[in-house]
Amino acid sequence: MELGKRLERVLSMVRAGSVIYDIGSDHGYLPMELVKRGICTRAVVTDVNKGPLERGKLTFRENGLTGKAQFFLTDGLSGLYFSDVPCDVTICGMGGELIAAILDARHDIWEKDVRFILQPMTKSEHLRAYLWENGFEIREESAVSEGDKSYIILSALYKGEKKPYTEVEAYLGKASACENSYDADVLYGKIVASFEKKCGGMKKAGQDVSQLEAFIAALKNEAETRKDR
Repeated sequence: MELGKRLERVLSMVRAGSVIYDIGSDHGYLPMELVKRGICTRAVVTDVNKGPLERGKLTFRENGLTGKAQFFLTDGLSGLYFSDVPCDVTICGMGGELIAAILDARHDIWEKDVRFILQPMTKSEHLRAYLWENGFEIREESAVSEGDKSYIILSALYKGEKKPYTEVEAYLGKASACENSYDADVLYGKIVASFEKKCGGMKKAGQDVSQLEAFIAALKNEAETRKDR
């Protein structure tokens, strides 16, 4: 079974020996592979819809791993129990705002031995800002290109200390946590291009773009600096 570059990178960030909680799992491929490869001892698989959850059950059953997983029809982390053993939570393929809302609904588990591996499809800047403003440390961040799409994957742990950040860091991540790679350069280029497109539209509409142009210049400068690391 091929996970693809995106999910393989997510898998690589999961701690060995942990219990994996895969939220919004759909087909269940990621948690199944984590258990099958012996990285995780067992899996908790959830989805908000019955159809995807049944597909997840089938994935585990076809691979002889039914006894290694529990399945819950639930919204986000709602109703899930977390023991004192190391638990890693993967939330992939959702918008950054939704991921932040899912985390915000379970403050009670933040101080447990829980690490979050998050892959936002949109609004990664919103998710980073939420994490830093609420006392999380982003330990690792990676960019992956798959086909014509680029993805951000980050690993976060609650530390209880708010982190200052700049607007540029909200969009590119803090350099200390980011992996320097070709895929990151591709993603940075796409972010800059999206702002340049926005700037062009504002110019045509006769709007003042001086602040936006300064921000684009700052993005480009930081992206170029990271290439030399």
